Amino acid sequence: MYDYKKMWTPSLFDASAKSEWIQTIRDNLIEGSVLDLACGTGRFVSAFENHDYLGVDIAVQAIEACKTNNPDLKFEVRDIVEWKTKRKFDNIFTWTALEHIPVEEIEQVAKKLKSMGKNIIMVEPTNFKTEITSYCHDHDYIKLFDAKVVDDFKSVKMFRRTK
Repeated sequence: MYDYKKMWTPSLFDASAKSEWIQTIRDNLIEGSVLDLACGTGRFVSAFENHDYLGVDIAVQAIEACKTNNPDLKFEVRDIVEWKTKRKFDNIFTWTALEHIPVEEIEQVAKKLKSMGKNIIMVEPTNFKTEITSYCHDHDYIKLFDAKVVDDFKSVKMFRRTK
C-alpha cells in the first residue's frame, strides 16, 4: 500500500508545473462545488476560483502547507479509501492520485467517487511500466469511470466523467 510518510516530499509538488494546466482544468469544470482529491500542497487551487472548494490529502504535511498558504479555503486530512461520507460535489478533481489506489481497492473507490460527484476530472498516467508496483498502478480509468480522454499531455492523460 502507498505509504505517504515514505513517499511524500515537498519537491513532488513543484508549483512551477501548474500554469499550463490551470486553463484546461477550468475549461472542464462545471459550476458549483469542488473536491480537490489528493490536493498536495494546493498547487492547483487557483483553477477553482469562484467554486465552493474542499481540498483533501492523506499527507498531514501537505494539508498543513495548504492551510498556511490558503487560509480562506477548507482543507482536511482524508484517506479516500477509508473516507465514509455522504457529501456530494459538483466537481471532483484528481491529479495523479488514483494511480496510488491498490488494484484490489480501485473499484470501490471509483464507485464511491461516482456517487460523490457529478463531474469527475482525473489527470492520471496511463500505459506505464514501473518497478514500484507497491504504490503505482496502471488502472483503466475509461472503464472504471465510464470516462473519456479530454486531453493528452506528455506523460499523463486528462479523463472526464460527467453524469
